[in-house]
Amino acid sequence: MIFLCAVVALAAAAFLFHWRMQKKQEIYQLKVDENALAGADDQEVSYRKIEVDGEFYRYNTNIMNILYMGVDTQSEDAEVDTQNNAGQADTILLLSIDRKTKECHVIAIPRDTMTKIRMYDNAGNYLGKATQHLSLAYAYGDGENKSCQLVAEAVSQLLCDIPVNRYVSSDISSIPDFNDLVGGVTVTVPNDDLAKYGFEYKKGRSLKLDSENVELFLRQRDISKDFTNNGRRERQKVYIEAYLKKLAECAREDLEGLIDKIDRLDEESVNNLRSTELEQILSMLDEGGLGEDHFHILEGEDENGELHDEFYADEEKICDLILDIYYVKVS
Repeated sequence: MIFLCAVVALAAAAFLFHWRMQKKQEIYQLKVDENALAGADDQEVSYRKIEVDGEFYRYNTNIMNILYMGVDTQSEDAEVDTQNNAGQADTILLLSIDRKTKECHVIAIPRDTMTKIRMYDNAGNYLGKATQHLSLAYAYGDGENKSCQLVAEAVSQLLCDIPVNRYVSSDISSIPDFNDLVGGVTVTVPNDDLAKYGFEYKKGRSLKLDSENVELFLRQRDISKDFTNNGRRERQKVYIEAYLKKLAECAREDLEGLIDKIDRLDEESVNNLRSTELEQILSMLDEGGLGEDHFHILEGEDENGELHDEFYADEEKICDLILDIYYVKVS
């Protein structure tokens, strides 16, 4: 009898898994493309020179692009089975620095952005590309370099194929450590989303973020309401602006000491930065700075999806932004 019950339970589980995969394929509109990986490296490079309204532009090869991913391994939005339980890219930022002018830009990309990503089943078999939440691209990797590469590829495609070759990712558990790296950050609270946690979280208040409250400030949102990630993005924006400014100050005061501190946190992140590049980035951040007009959040429309909030970026505005930051008009 016990054996019979076990067989029935296994059969039911197999049926449930098959049904769930079918439903997900219906929702995600998966279309298998067996050649998508094989030909990826042979695609024609199209970003180097472009034509817009009869004018020609070339890509500014002085620009270094570094993708940052803040990874949530226990996401409240997790609705996908993957082989490695890698987590999702909760925060996605592209830092771009012109090596020649030292000008810096940051593009914040909403985690709910709907775009083409590579998808795999629970056994690691490639299913093809589908339009899905950008944050999930990380989940289909290994939680390390492959996950970072999957997000980098998706971000590159979203942003008109500009090259995204360098990346850094860190888990939410490392937030206090990286905040302490610069001695904490002081911000002006941009909204009342966290007002219930105390008067100090009311809009317009000056708030010192330390190891005790920084994760709350950066991650908390009311998932029972639609589009609350917008308010969280506002908080992350003011934090990142303040953090990069503080990081530049620390580099100016003691670059060697700062690099030594970062090296000690190496195990808390995944990255493919060369040691010389890290020093260059810190130096350029100090020289170029990051003004408010150099911090960009993708514009678009929020919609209620079948499972979660969905964000659809405005393609025309993306093209305008990319043209303005990354291209030089050919005379």
